[in-house]
Amino acid sequence: MHNPEDHIIKARQALQKAEAELPPDHPDLLSLLVQLAVCCQKEGKLEQAEVLFRRQLALVEKIHDPVSLETAAALNQLAIVISLQYRYSEAGPLYLKALSIRLKVFGEDHPETAKILNNLGGLYTRTGQYWEAEIMLGRALDIYQSQGLRQSGSAANALSNLSAIYKETGRLGLAERTAEEALALAQKLYSDDHPSYSAMLNNLAAVYSVNNQAAKAREILLRGIELMQKHHGGEHPDLVIYLNNLADAYQTEFKFTEAEATYRKALAIGEKLFSGQHPFIGISRMGLGVLYGLQGSPEKAEAELERAAEILKTVWGEGHPDAGTVKYKQGDLFLGIGKMEQAEKAYAAALEIFLRTVGGQHPWVRDIRKKLSRVCFDLGKNQEAEEYLKSSREQTG
Repeated sequence: MHNPEDHIIKARQALQKAEAELPPDHPDLLSLLVQLAVCCQKEGKLEQAEVLFRRQLALVEKIHDPVSLETAAALNQLAIVISLQYRYSEAGPLYLKALSIRLKVFGEDHPETAKILNNLGGLYTRTGQYWEAEIMLGRALDIYQSQGLRQSGSAANALSNLSAIYKETGRLGLAERTAEEALALAQKLYSDDHPSYSAMLNNLAAVYSVNNQAAKAREILLRGIELMQKHHGGEHPDLVIYLNNLADAYQTEFKFTEAEATYRKALAIGEKLFSGQHPFIGISRMGLGVLYGLQGSPEKAEAELERAAEILKTVWGEGHPDAGTVKYKQGDLFLGIGKMEQAEKAYAAALEIFLRTVGGQHPWVRDIRKKLSRVCFDLGKNQEAEEYLKSSREQTG
């Protein structure tokens, strides 16, 4: 069986040999630094990859002009690995600096410019800035179309990012078609151990799961987990995403025993790989909280959802869609056990976040308004209840 560490060991040995023979600012070190950094990134060793990409950037800036294409490429690579560690506020300025250089050198309609637009679109998607993300990704796809690159890997990545936006903003039919198109492209272009193929497989499964196709999602996720373990072992960060999504699919199918075991496995791997304040861990705990609520264990559900809320608030801040999702799930739990005042507070917080991030036409917004109407009637707040009910009906119409 292939040892995922083999490529890292060989790349590190090559770099060490060159460092012993060459001056510290020799240009030949650049390719070796990148080679080792990419190997570390592929195996989920993101902190090591970041150190190497920072060394690459420092050396590039020493050798080349500050507005050179080499500098832009190094900035982009560093931004990617920082983004993978969820430090988006640090990655954003790096992407923007790289975009500025590529616009200056290539202009607005070049594929290299589109790559940065695509990466920025992915970042904005993950930070809940869906409208900005859609603009960036649309611009990138327009460039790929005009340059005859609509069947490229870059176009596939842009499509996959767009499908995530459509999913999060409630356009599920469009999300499914776009995710399927992205995966079909990826299957033509990549081997099954390529990170982009894995991401698109997972993305399509997530779309199926929210679009009432849990069995199709489960089939894809089990295949993805098999490939992930085959190529990267059992403790890769992306495996946590797969497991969380698989647990969601099991939960949708009312396979509660399998769902709990899968959330627990995701949580165990996540806590081993990351600190306790990581979004993957927050998502696992949110899933467990919802599951316990469905199983009739409200105290356990409330505890897990509160822990999830604390983690996601720490990581993202109070205005991120994930924070809104936890509030939404807390509202459902409190409504189900008759804690109406707490339900009102949770739903109102979720509604505020979703109106700002996904817009007033999202299905969850309509559902929250209906539930707030019910809660307010129960609390004797009849005027507010009527207003929420009217808003939900106007949205439906």
